[in-house]
Amino acid sequence: MFVRLLVLVLLAPALRAQYANDAWPVFTDVANARKAVHPPARQLDLRDRDLFRLPPRTAELRSLKYLNLMGNLWEVWDDELSRLRQLTHLNLKENKLRELPASLGRLRRLRFLDLTHNRLRTLPESTGHLRRLTYLHAGLNELDRLPAGLARCRRLESLDLQNNQLSHLPQGLHRLRRLRQLNLGYNQLREATADWGKLAALTELNLASNRIRTLPPNIGALGRLRSLLLTGNELTELPPQIGQLRELTLLVVANNELTSLPVELRKLTKLRTLILTGNPLPADEIERVRAALPHCRVL
Repeated sequence: MFVRLLVLVLLAPALRAQYANDAWPVFTDVANARKAVHPPARQLDLRDRDLFRLPPRTAELRSLKYLNLMGNLWEVWDDELSRLRQLTHLNLKENKLRELPASLGRLRRLRFLDLTHNRLRTLPESTGHLRRLTYLHAGLNELDRLPAGLARCRRLESLDLQNNQLSHLPQGLHRLRRLRQLNLGYNQLREATADWGKLAALTELNLASNRIRTLPPNIGALGRLRSLLLTGNELTELPPQIGQLRELTLLVVANNELTSLPVELRKLTKLRTLILTGNPLPADEIERVRAALPHCRVL
């Protein structure tokens, strides 16, 4: 728990909230939003209203771009939502949704979709129609599989799938070449095999609390990676290619089965925090690493 809290503190500056566009007014009820004409309502915030579906006549807000439905009681998708074809931001975080329909794919202007903390077991294949999507967060669900169509969302930059039941990396992951943040922590992954070299834009990778036993050598191809979280896996060694991650500033390998560390760690001259707690590492090995990384906090 301490390690997890520490990592959250270290990453805090990188956790960006998604807000409404400050240039547009934010309406908090449909009645007043419908009265807006010049300009028409573009943003509607209906969070924490105990809603089971959209309020009547919401679908008449044809210019709506931002819709926040966080913290309601949705268990079933409301088909009226699929009529809001201008939406670019949709927040369905902290509801009770168990599935999403194919009609989700009609919202083709979506750039931001937050499905965090629902009860979803999968995403529809039509997710692949959301070609403008840059931000997809679906953590804290019950996902045990992902649609192959997800690989068609080529503009994705942030993909958060933490705290699910995934046993394999997303199919076609290597096609998401604009991806900068990938969070697969707290799943059931047993391996981390992927064509990592195709994900050259990746700066943050979280594989914490899975069941990964080995890290593939091509992890070293992630030349822009700044943060790598591997806490709570079953790693017995790190590949020497980890020394190729020259932009790395944070490396967390706590609570694994490491008994030694590769000498190539000394090449990580930008590394500022290295967390090793909970491994059966000899004291002299830790001191060797500290000496090799004089500008790094080794915990």
